[in-house]
Amino acid sequence: MQLTDILPVALQSKERILAAIGKFNSGDMQIFKEEYDKDSARSLELAKQIPRSDTDFKPLSRKQLEGKIVELDRTKGWIEDLLNKYQESLSSDKERSKEIRVQHTKS
Repeated sequence: MQLTDILPVALQSKERILAAIGKFNSGDMQIFKEEYDKDSARSLELAKQIPRSDTDFKPLSRKQLEGKIVELDRTKGWIEDLLNKYQESLSSDKERSKEIRVQHTKS
């Protein structure tokens, strides 16, 4: 799953979990939403740094090409960090959802 795909899914998941436990308007939701907004904007910035598949690198010198590779590797790392953050959030929400279902079933 791509970062641009996972972000709205993670937000929806967090909203559902926090609503289910009565914390939709809590500080937890506010903090998550602030981070989400920042990370969402960052993901758009990072997407712009990835060259299109039809980009012609032939005119670049070896040094310029190495610089582009370093930049792309750095960008890839930032994308992976954000992707991991939201995958972990979804995983945590999934576990929390199971706990909520168990508690609800016992009631």
